[in-house]
Amino acid sequence: MKEDFVSTMRNLNRLIGTHKSNGELLNGIASVIQESTNANTVFIEGNGRILAVGGNLPKDLMSDNNEFIDKKVAVQINKFKEPQININLTGVENCSSAVVPIPNGGSMLLFKDNNEEFSEQNKLSAEVGANNAAWVVQWVKKENQDNEDREIKIARAVLNSLSFTEIDVIIEVFDSIKNGEGFVVASKIADKNGYARSVTVNALRKLESAGVVQTRSLGVKGTYIKVINNKLCDEINKFKKRNRV
Repeated sequence: MKEDFVSTMRNLNRLIGTHKSNGELLNGIASVIQESTNANTVFIEGNGRILAVGGNLPKDLMSDNNEFIDKKVAVQINKFKEPQININLTGVENCSSAVVPIPNGGSMLLFKDNNEEFSEQNKLSAEVGANNAAWVVQWVKKENQDNEDREIKIARAVLNSLSFTEIDVIIEVFDSIKNGEGFVVASKIADKNGYARSVTVNALRKLESAGVVQTRSLGVKGTYIKVINNKLCDEINKFKKRNRV
């Protein structure tokens, strides 16, 4: 047991001494704890946003948005103020779970398949990992917030650059795709709104030039669209509410 703990400490110290980005460092810590405890490991924020992963996560842990765990599971996790092992999280099946709160916010979750139990040694290793990760988590959260603010600013700027007719067709385009990607036929979108096909084409070109979407022409089948700015859909929905579209 002592040798396992010393090995975990040595691996964490070696990792923290490397010159990695904060995101890489946190993923590295998750991987060290995964190897030490033989449990899939994930760091999350209080709102359920995934910060780093070591291993594979249970499918029923995830929300429809792969950046977050399921909200109901997140609510359960936030109730734990002290490290707990061998718990059953409602909604996560066939797994034994452990929760370790991270100082200054967030949690580390661990999952063992087939309800295999965690040992006290596993709990100790997880606590050490959580303490080592605390300051990294703060930096990763700040980086995520900065990136989110940047995406919002870019999304708003490109939407503000569109004409009224272009806004109309973009709203129609996004109403016709799901989960941030799908196929649209420019001529049908334009005809539905009474505009020329070029209005749809130019609007999509502006979005792509701003780096908020990717498009690929499929000829007569239409155009494939994938949103790469996670805040674009939110900003379009806000615009619709403000203007009661």
